[in-house]
Amino acid sequence: MTGVDAQRPGHHRQAVSCPPVEVLDTDTLDTVQSDRLRVAHSIVRTHVLLAAGAGFLPGHGLDVAALGLAQMGQLQRLSQLYRIDFSDDLARKLVAVLLGGFVPLRMATSTASVLKMVPLLGQLAGSLSMAGLGGAMTYAIGKVFIQHFESGGTFLTFDPQQVRAYFEFQVRQRVQVKRIADHPAGAV
Repeated sequence: MTGVDAQRPGHHRQAVSCPPVEVLDTDTLDTVQSDRLRVAHSIVRTHVLLAAGAGFLPGHGLDVAALGLAQMGQLQRLSQLYRIDFSDDLARKLVAVLLGGFVPLRMATSTASVLKMVPLLGQLAGSLSMAGLGGAMTYAIGKVFIQHFESGGTFLTFDPQQVRAYFEFQVRQRVQVKRIADHPAGAV
């Protein structure tokens, strides 16, 4: 029925029924956000463990590939939780730009992976380093994207340059590297 038909005598508009809109009170909204954050942090914990485990995979390169899979899996699960369209290609590019600007982290990850080629002690040191760094990077990526998604952002609105300081802070919080001179046992 057109607008003209509705104005003619004898023609009546029919009421269209719409589902009721549920308005959440502040307490309910806080509970929903709190539950979502709890689940988001659980996703991050799970993928940090997967990333740390990737550090113990033998062979140069296999560990880095598994680390990338853990990080992409984390972002995919977080995007599902926040009902955001996930693009593997875009997510990989954003993470690469985010990690790319943090030179010490890139160098340390490459060094840890290469160390695994040295029998025994090199393998142990490389695996431990890679597990720690991989877990720290995955944790920081998760925290950055949770903050971004909580503020209403998407992958398309993510700007790695704006979150770089927060990302580096999160990595540094997880990787507590102290110089020997700073350690009490190293004091002369």
